[in-house]
Amino acid sequence: MGSSPAVILAALLALACGACADATGAPVKGRGQPPASLLAGPAPGGPLLGVTCAGDAECWAVGGSAPGTLHSHALVERYSGTGWALGSGPVAAAGRGSVLFGVSCAGVSECWAVGANRDGPGGSQQPLIEGYGASGWSVVTNRVPGNAALYGVACPAHDDCWAVGATGLSSAQTGLVLHDDGTGWSTAASPASPGPSSLDAVACAAVDNCWAVGSAGAQHTLVERFDGTSWSVVTSPDTGAGAATLSGVTCTAASDCWAVGGDTAGATSAPLIEHDTGSGWTIVHSAVPLFSTGSSLQAVACISESNCWAVGVSRSAGGGAQGLSEQFTGTAWAVIRGPTAARNHVASFSGVTCPDSDDCWVVGSCGTGGSFGCGGSASLIALYDMVLPDGH
Repeated sequence: MGSSPAVILAALLALACGACADATGAPVKGRGQPPASLLAGPAPGGPLLGVTCAGDAECWAVGGSAPGTLHSHALVERYSGTGWALGSGPVAAAGRGSVLFGVSCAGVSECWAVGANRDGPGGSQQPLIEGYGASGWSVVTNRVPGNAALYGVACPAHDDCWAVGATGLSSAQTGLVLHDDGTGWSTAASPASPGPSSLDAVACAAVDNCWAVGSAGAQHTLVERFDGTSWSVVTSPDTGAGAATLSGVTCTAASDCWAVGGDTAGATSAPLIEHDTGSGWTIVHSAVPLFSTGSSLQAVACISESNCWAVGVSRSAGGGAQGLSEQFTGTAWAVIRGPTAARNHVASFSGVTCPDSDDCWVVGSCGTGGSFGCGGSASLIALYDMVLPDGH
């Protein structure tokens, strides 16, 4: 079904980490670099899969120390205005790997992170929900039976949060929606989709206008909308070239939403971008990096209707990978030359958030071949300003 979170994990695990920044975590800007800075993630770390900000100086990034394995523990990192540091989150019990895919904040002291716990070799996984408050992060009980995972979360109000994912075996899984109304998380009714389906991201323009995106069947995008009363499937286009999926969604207003993902046909893949201005979703031309043999977008964030960022990964014929960044400036999407720390640097971008009109944070995983480094962590954190590099 395209680049689902499980597929993203496999790609991230293949990226062994190399030197991403100096040991202090200060921005690294090489001569001739565009206005983008790489920062070292705190050690011990791992791939970061989601990021959000509750303010200019209050941001959270989440992931896993070794996603997809029983040795992984949920990873939380925090930015408080001066640098990134490991957050004190609960650790999974021995033999029960855990990972967090998404994070959202309704305020500086009210955040939610979602993911999955894995029971054992070949065993099922259960949704993982962690809440942040005055006493820090803690695991929150949820009532979701069977094999399931949560991939995205959005909180349009302090007592109104949505989480989405998938439940069931991969060959017959269905989209999963959970809701918290301030009294606890519970499963919400969501429409059935033809064939296996997964909801990979969610965003809300208002409490009565939320969007969830993912994939349905073997080749189709999936978009669902909450209108204040119930969720329903909304028509979304496919390119027809291959297996299409949507992995990220954001809204600047009720009538201005973007969704991004990828379209895979055989051994090649291309970015997929869709836009809704209130009259339905349409495919928008997406830029493709030079010499790329396969690329996809995993997340999107907007500062305004004319300033949006999408991030993902681009692969070359030689098998290398680079973090992919694209910016929309009101008329078209353009590839942005991202930060490069080493000659053989490989990277994957998984999350993006823009806390103000000047900065965007991007997170993911980095590496150089088979050597581990990156300041002692596989975490990749990049800071972009809002200026297009010369030549783009």
